[in-house]
Order: sequence, then C-alpha cells, then structure tokens
Amino acid sequence: MNYYKIFLTMACCLFSLSLLHAQPSEQASADSMQRIIMKDSLGVSDSIITKVFNLRNNYLLSSAQIDANTIFTQQEKNEAKRLLIQETNTAVKNALGEVAYEHYTEMIRRRMRERPGQHNTKPLASGGNN
Repeated sequence: MNYYKIFLTMACCLFSLSLLHAQPSEQASADSMQRIIMKDSLGVSDSIITKVFNLRNNYLLSSAQIDANTIFTQQEKNEAKRLLIQETNTAVKNALGEVAYEHYTEMIRRRMRERPGQHNTKPLASGGNN
C-alpha cells in the first residue's frame, strides 16, 4: 500500500514537472482548473489548496536538485527521492486531513484508470507557479 502511494505521488509529480515547461497562459489555466476541481471535490479552503500546490512545487524543485547532484550515486539519489516522496506525502496528508487526503488519492487513481495504457496522469496540484 505504501508503495502505491509513492507511485501515485511520483506519477503526479512527473506530470507536474512537464507542466513546468508549459506556456505561462496554459499553466495558469491548468492551475486554475485544478484548484476548482480540488476545492469542489475535497471541500477544502483556498489556503489549503495553495499549501498543497506549494508542497508540490517544493517537491519538484528538490527532486530536480537531487537529480542534478553529481556527488550522489544513483542508489543514493533513489533513496533521497524515496525519502522526499514520503515527506511530501505526509505533508500533503497533514495539510488536507485524513478524509480529504483519501479522497484526493482516490481522485488520482480514478484519473489513472480513465487513461488506460498511459502512465502519466494529470495531477490535481501542479508544479507551476500559482
């Protein structure tokens, strides 16, 4: 189960990373839609959604820094990323609360099922600027 949550977070973050390179207007539109979906579906405040977006942004930046580090071996990078994913999952869970977090992960799983054969899924919180 823990590996499944790690997989979900990685899938969302990988797609979010691709959004970092999107055009600013496209990114703003995606962020806006994702915020509306999260607010309506999870019943959380704008400040909590902003916190989740910020956690995602921090994850993406930290992950990129780990990848760019030439001192670490690949095994050390993998372990650092695994720990980063766990920390991010815990922080998102704490920000959303137990019930909203479970709903959040279910929404991601549902989106993944709707896209058979595709490993990238559109995240509910993106990696772009808010």
